Amino acid sequence: MVPEGPPRAGRERAGLEEAAREPWIAPVPESPCRPHVMSACGAAGFTPDVVHHALDWNVTAHLVAHGLGVALIPRLAQPTPHLPITRVRCTGNPHRKLLTCTRGGGHARPAVEAALREPRELAPTAVA
Repeated sequence: MVPEGPPRAGRERAGLEEAAREPWIAPVPESPCRPHVMSACGAAGFTPDVVHHALDWNVTAHLVAHGLGVALIPRLAQPTPHLPITRVRCTGNPHRKLLTCTRGGGHARPAVEAALREPRELAPTAVA
């Protein structure tokens, strides 16, 4: 995710290494998402210069919108609409796998079924 405008905005894809010299906004150190960000950057050949930490993807999106850095966020994250940000897909497609589990028969309960349905419906568009 980058602020709207040059240099990467408007591109369909960009190499993660192109953001190596940018200031970064990363998940807080305790977040289970942080290792994914650090690993993706490491695989691209750099350690990000993390200048801000955020606990929430919307906070991250707002920091990016204010030009305070760039961020790698999951495609399933749905930041606040109408922010002046652009999502640019990374070449190499860094990704993670999500695993869900329920008690036996739990998937038939309406609340559990609804909670499981959401990622299933979002996932096809997240990998498109």
